[in-house]
Amino acid sequence: MARPIKKGIDYYSIDVDFLRDIKIRKIMRSCGIATGSILLSLLGNIYRDEGYYAVWDSDMCFLVADEVGTKESAVDELVKRATEVGFFDNGMFEKYHILTSHGIQARYEQAARQKKNHHIEPKFSLLRVSSVGNRVTNTDNSVSNVESTQSILNDTKGNNSKSDNTKPKVTDDQLRERFNLGFWLTYPKKQGFDKAFDEFKIAIDNGFSPDDIETGAKKYAEYCKIKKRTEQYTKNPDNWIAEHRWTDTLDMLPDTPRQGQKTTTKETLPDWAQTGAIPTATRTELTPEQQAKINARIARLQQNGKTEQEATS
Repeated sequence: MARPIKKGIDYYSIDVDFLRDIKIRKIMRSCGIATGSILLSLLGNIYRDEGYYAVWDSDMCFLVADEVGTKESAVDELVKRATEVGFFDNGMFEKYHILTSHGIQARYEQAARQKKNHHIEPKFSLLRVSSVGNRVTNTDNSVSNVESTQSILNDTKGNNSKSDNTKPKVTDDQLRERFNLGFWLTYPKKQGFDKAFDEFKIAIDNGFSPDDIETGAKKYAEYCKIKKRTEQYTKNPDNWIAEHRWTDTLDMLPDTPRQGQKTTTKETLPDWAQTGAIPTATRTELTPEQQAKINARIARLQQNGKTEQEATS
């Protein structure tokens, strides 16, 4: 009897910034320190068995909980949270009760392209245009700043008289070079290169213009600078591309203080207060109560001046 064809893959890549991904940090905030172990167990089951998805049921919940050494309720809660934040695709989870995502399927296709008879079930596919063979085809836009890649893409534009077999192909290396010299060089947050490149390829596969994406990245970088966004509050590049954020309309004006927000001003010590000498005209008009208040104020200002001088000395 012939051996059954193995569907899964033996290994998969994981980003060095895995635990810094905003989706994972949201899950960790809700589900605790076991998040990383549970997610790695889930991904292992997905890639090992079907390769690009796993059916979520009570058996899978038990196996993961047993493997990690935690409660099944904790695993179930984490899966729900993971679908809420988009780590797993919520649509596929609701409709088919499976765990999968854009990134999982893209990595599976890349890792399994040398396997025979590997494919993604159409009803489960989140990759609307296949990238099997590590090539990108039928784009209507240029995909490289490098002259060679630019010319290849220009040759494919509007050339409907040629058959698909004679059209020049854009290689993965050419597309990566365009991504590296264009989008990645411009984007304000350098995190998750491979994941961002996968999303870039998917966007190009789906007919979006790399020029529009790069222009949007430059504008977003300027926006972050104007708004003084730290890296913590800058979107991860893969999420930015996946959500088509280059189409956003951005407010490029600097932030102004919100209504009710207090502004602090430093109270300076008048020249006459340095020696405690009050002008004669002013002194003759003061009542004893007013004089006492002024003396107290002078003492306070002089004490504050001493404190600041000691702090800077």
